[in-house]
Amino acid sequence: ESALSPGAAILINLTDNFAFHFSASRSFRAPTLNELYRGFRVGNVVTTANEALRAEKAANFEGGASLKKGNFALRTTAFLTEIDGAISNVTSSSTPSLITRQRQNAGKTRTAGLEIDAETRIGSFELNTGYLLSDSVVNEFPSNPALVGKRIPQVPLQQLTFQTRYPIHGWI
Repeated sequence: ESALSPGAAILINLTDNFAFHFSASRSFRAPTLNELYRGFRVGNVVTTANEALRAEKAANFEGGASLKKGNFALRTTAFLTEIDGAISNVTSSSTPSLITRQRQNAGKTRTAGLEIDAETRIGSFELNTGYLLSDSVVNEFPSNPALVGKRIPQVPLQQLTFQTRYPIHGWI
C-alpha cells in the first residue's frame, strides 16, 4: 500500500499584532505490526490480529487567528479531521466465558473542535491557559451501525490547562 500526504498552509499577517492562519492536509497511519500480526488476551477477551488491515487515511482542515497586544497573546484555532478506515477492535462473538474481537478497518470518524490559548507575562512569571473542545464521533461503522453518531471512547470532549513558568537565571 502506498500513500501521499500533501499539505498546504497560509498565514496572513494583517498587522504586526493580528494574523489569520489556514491549513489543509491529507495523512495516513499504517497499521502497526501488533495490529497486523499479534493477538492478545486480557481476562476473558481475546483480540485477534488481522493481516488484511489497510492504512487509516485522514483529511485535516484548520483555521484560526492570533492577537498580540503588549505582553498578552490570544490564539484560536477551529479544526476538522475525518478519518477513513479507522482501525478498531470489533466483537465477532460473545459467550459468558469468552469474548472474541478482531482488529478491523471499521469505517469513518470525524473530530471537530476549537482550541483557545491565552498567554501573558507578569514580571518574570509567564502564565498560560488553554481550552480544547474536541467532539469525536463515529460517522460510519458497517459492522455495527448502532455506533454511528456515538462519541469515540477515550477522547475527552473538553480539556482545560494552566501553566506557570518562572525562569531561574544562573541554573543549568
